[in-house]
Amino acid sequence: MQRKLRKQQGVDLSSTKFRDLCRFLDAMVPQDFEVPKFKRYDGTRYPMDHLRGFCGELNTMAGNDGAFIRVFQKSLKGDALDWYTSLDYYQIKTWEQLSQAFIDRFVYNLNVAPERADLVALRQRNDESLSTYVGRWRAMADRMKTPIDDEEQIYKIIHLANPSISRYLVSYPYANFTQLIRVVKKSKPE
Repeated sequence: MQRKLRKQQGVDLSSTKFRDLCRFLDAMVPQDFEVPKFKRYDGTRYPMDHLRGFCGELNTMAGNDGAFIRVFQKSLKGDALDWYTSLDYYQIKTWEQLSQAFIDRFVYNLNVAPERADLVALRQRNDESLSTYVGRWRAMADRMKTPIDDEEQIYKIIHLANPSISRYLVSYPYANFTQLIRVVKKSKPE
């Protein structure tokens, strides 16, 4: 029944024609455009952060809705990519429509403010620099309903960093995040 309905709408589910398979075919991407390496969204994080990061990577193409729409799939994986490929692309004509549909789909992540336990669970990855880890930590801490002061954040970051870096960092006093990052950059324990 769904196949018949789709066929009536002009979409043949059994078709392997390029026009039937390609999403947003009329959207144009500049010929010399190189797709940036995006941090791919899987549907489990804050969707606004992903949209901001995506737009920041493509700021040279601002105003080219078609390119934004076509390239957006390159920034998705897992459930988010499944969502994108299942879109009724006849309904999506602008970047604003696509980004609003994206937010509507993943809105449940918008209202989930992290708690202290989430911050404590946020560990530095083995391949991650301390400055990147501090950035991730601060981004999550900024979304908390009850803020944590910088002194406590610095203490927790130092103790939750990779052990080799943490052992080094505990021997210095830090008044702010800038001092923490400077010590790391001077010594390069990352």
